[in-house]
Amino acid sequence: MNENNLNNYSFKVILVCRSSDKVKAVQDFLASSLKNTGPPKIHPSFSSSDTLNLQFEGSPSQQTIIQGEIADLSSYESVQSLIQQIKTKYSKIDILINNAAAVSNTRKLTVDNLESQWQVNVMSYYWLTLGLQNLLHSQDPQQPSNVVFVASNYSGGLDLSDVNFTRRPYSSNDAYRATKQANRLLARLFSTHFAQEGLNIRVNACHPGVTTSPLLQGLGMTKGFDTAEESARQAVFLATSSDLGSGEYYSNMKKVDCPFVKNTTDLSQLWSTCQNITAQLQ
Repeated sequence: MNENNLNNYSFKVILVCRSSDKVKAVQDFLASSLKNTGPPKIHPSFSSSDTLNLQFEGSPSQQTIIQGEIADLSSYESVQSLIQQIKTKYSKIDILINNAAAVSNTRKLTVDNLESQWQVNVMSYYWLTLGLQNLLHSQDPQQPSNVVFVASNYSGGLDLSDVNFTRRPYSSNDAYRATKQANRLLARLFSTHFAQEGLNIRVNACHPGVTTSPLLQGLGMTKGFDTAEESARQAVFLATSSDLGSGEYYSNMKKVDCPFVKNTTDLSQLWSTCQNITAQLQ
């Protein structure tokens, strides 16, 4: 399987959104924009209020099902509830794309007393990936499951002694860049963790591109230069490619050197930081 032959497969896609309205908005957009596209032609239909089916013409057994799950990624309790819901409903996960991101112009603390960008952009990735690892484990030695951390080239300045910006002046851009550096480190850390645990899971991070969005505008940039489709393609490439390594960083669908992962102190401290924050919330 790769990004060029996805039409040959059937998928069940789970959208994690903040509300049912968000899920419905994505489903309606896909139903409208994909209708009669192809070849083969795609015929969207709703089998229930929360389930979108994409049927491929000429292939009765080939379809993609798009469902939603509701979670607040700024809440540890909500993320843990999401993990339990997924474990109850599904016996296997082949792909996990950690793509959620938040930007705040002022320093905001979550219900868990964590800086909001750090909790959504880093800790939710850590909790979901760790909590779903057993479902992600592939029994096929030739085909690992894929985990993708959507990071950014706009990364740096990570200070693991002050992830909540209690000591430093807060800047939305500084906080965001630090979380994206952490995402790149987490890809390397989870690659090592999975290997040590004997779990057949590949994990990589990527730069998605720069697309016009509220998040980009929150960082002070009015307009991007990549389409949404181009940005999505980066994560899809990592999620569907079967001939990649693990623990790497990609930009424009090419592996690039990541200087951050060479800092073994930051790697060790980030893993400990995530563990300690989790222990405090349990």
